[in-house]
Amino acid sequence: MTTHLTLFSSILWGVPTNAQLTITLLRIGEANKAPLPPPPRPDGPPPSRPTTPPNAEDLPMDKSQAEVDAAVHPEEKPEEPKEPEEQQTPKDKEKKHTGRKILKFLKGTTKASVETVLGTDHIKADLLGSEHSKNRLGILPREHPITGPIDFPCRFKGKKGTVYITTTATVPCVAFTTSTPDKDPNPVFTVPISDIKEMRKIGGLGWKAKLVVGWAMDRKIADGLEIIDRHGNSWTLTAIYLRDELFNRLVAMGGQKWESW
Repeated sequence: MTTHLTLFSSILWGVPTNAQLTITLLRIGEANKAPLPPPPRPDGPPPSRPTTPPNAEDLPMDKSQAEVDAAVHPEEKPEEPKEPEEQQTPKDKEKKHTGRKILKFLKGTTKASVETVLGTDHIKADLLGSEHSKNRLGILPREHPITGPIDFPCRFKGKKGTVYITTTATVPCVAFTTSTPDKDPNPVFTVPISDIKEMRKIGGLGWKAKLVVGWAMDRKIADGLEIIDRHGNSWTLTAIYLRDELFNRLVAMGGQKWESW
């Protein structure tokens, strides 16, 4: 007889996982017609210190305000005094200037290479019908579209359009159109939400190329989403700036039991 001594089989038996809690919150938001947005996307690193210091009276501890401030802002090691600019030798200044010039040159060269490759993708997609080139079209949006939670600008097989979610029909579904949703009675494809069997988040580029391109271009890369129904049909949407928001709505609307792998 085997004894299960894992935490999930003993202490944490019956405790929901993070994924189960997330899908529950998303479905509660859908039931109340208030979809939960994804976490904010900060442009810079988080602050190293809290913006507003806590008040000792609001904390359930018998501590003074001075002790709270000391805990929030611990004493740091004093930094070594920096050498003034006028005291630096010409050789040190030349090294710093050379390093900046090399970094700027590398960034400029990488940016030019990326623009060239992405520029040729339009030619390869139109003339040669390259699927890889079609999937890379629009991955660097020049503007951040403020849309959702109903319609999401994206591309399908390289064609610019909009994927939208409709709940007013008898069967809720997700569809893609190359024009505005309210003026296109015949979308390119329509998938009932209840027929979705699998969804895969796909990157616009490999993770290595994503780091390099993001650094050189100073822009966020729009990723994609693959939708597979229970009949085996597959649709790959690319260049979705709000990909996570679309994914959250699709997993929350149906009654499927999702498995993450």
